[in-house]
Amino acid sequence: MNKYSWILALPLIFSLGCFSLEPFYFENVSVDEYFRAEDMEEYERYQGIIPEELIRADSFVVDSDTIYAFWALQATDTLQEPDTTLITILYNHGNYHNINHYWDRVELLWELGYRVYIYDYPGYGRSQGEPTSESCFASANEAFDVVYWDERVDTSRIVFYGFSLGGYMSTHLAADVWSPAAVILEAVQASTSALLKDSGLLGLPSGIVSADDFDNEKRIADIDCPLLMIHGKADNYTVFERHALVLWKLAEEPKDSFWIEDAGHGDIPYVAGEAVYGERIVEFLDTYPGEAE
Repeated sequence: MNKYSWILALPLIFSLGCFSLEPFYFENVSVDEYFRAEDMEEYERYQGIIPEELIRADSFVVDSDTIYAFWALQATDTLQEPDTTLITILYNHGNYHNINHYWDRVELLWELGYRVYIYDYPGYGRSQGEPTSESCFASANEAFDVVYWDERVDTSRIVFYGFSLGGYMSTHLAADVWSPAAVILEAVQASTSALLKDSGLLGLPSGIVSADDFDNEKRIADIDCPLLMIHGKADNYTVFERHALVLWKLAEEPKDSFWIEDAGHGDIPYVAGEAVYGERIVEFLDTYPGEAE
């Protein structure tokens, strides 16, 4: 839908009294196969450092649709008796492309010594179905079940990590489903309504109310585990003052923040510096996981 279509659609939008950004959140790209060399060349930050034997394909079903996922395991997971003391990160990715695009983020966390599970939302990568707030939440629920019931995983050391759109899934899981050892939210939106109020977004009036359930503002106070919020102060998509600070004020203790002065929306680990980013994650996760029951 182009900008002129919005002009034609405005009377209908106002007559309905609500509007959903769902069709415009999702920039999903399908693939027949993950990690093809020609596809991964597109992502300059992909390193290819995780050995093939530690990358395990997985899948689960949501409403008859197959959802695809991957484990990035640690070497100890290949032993007869895996190290169950490892922290396991359930990674909820952003709105763009598919797992391929976010694999560099998985690599960063894997290098820090964490076991990582990442999945594609419906309509992303090889996953079937259509992405909506409802189907994404349902996929997050099932992904959590996979992680929770895996015999290698110490359930008191599960961490939810949400980047951008994935922040909705992480907050939903922590507030509505199960309290993990910790939650990390990076560059996340306060809510769809907050996005609509941002100046110039889609050129729509700020009074329009969203019909989807992407609303971290209403959930974040219900997170009762340690929370780390990461945000770039130069983010011109999810504006720091209107998203990060709003959520920060609503969040309960214990909470910690990592604000990066010159970082935008998708470059935080690289603007901060991979070493600094890694130290900050490790410092936070060394403090809390294991305390949750």
